[in-house]
Amino acid sequence: MTEELLPGTAAAFVLLEHLWAKPLREAIREAGGPPVAEGFLTPQALAPVAAELLTRTQTVDDLTAAHQASGRVTSRTQ
Repeated sequence: MTEELLPGTAAAFVLLEHLWAKPLREAIREAGGPPVAEGFLTPQALAPVAAELLTRTQTVDDLTAAHQASGRVTSRTQ
């Protein structure tokens, strides 16, 4: 997705943690219910996403610094 963004544009990612779901999952397992599918994210699953976000953040910071060094002012640098 980030490759599709034009300079000067932005995107947002929202990650929600459904705290109510953890006790529900435990209650189902304790009652003998087998898991059919799970959508809970683990730290291992998030590691590639975190690495990508870190890389993209650094790229944005580098571009902002280059714009400031060249004297170009953008809405982000004002």
